Amino acid sequence: MESTKTRQDDAVVRQYDGWAQVYDVFWRRYVTQTVPVLQRAANVQPGERVLDVACGTGAFERSAMDGCPDAELVGIDVAPGMVGQARAKLDGVADGQGERADGRDLPVVGAWFD
Repeated sequence: MESTKTRQDDAVVRQYDGWAQVYDVFWRRYVTQTVPVLQRAANVQPGERVLDVACGTGAFERSAMDGCPDAELVGIDVAPGMVGQARAKLDGVADGQGERADGRDLPVVGAWFD
């Protein structure tokens, strides 16, 4: 039986990979305005495990970990450059991590998230 999962188009991966170094600069206003909204909606609590699919540069993870350091946040993105930026933002944060993965083929089989 053929898998019904489809992976992200390589062109999209290359595009976001190329933007990774400048994404936060070009999209500063958008990120600054949307991360607090996302943080309120997610309402991350101590002890929770949170998965952010298409985490980009990890702005949400960084902000959420600052607001709730007792949570565990995993951000995934298909673009290696975005994951690199997210990892740099989370450097030194014990329970924050960035991983390269496609949101349509999650590498977290058997894992649970709040």
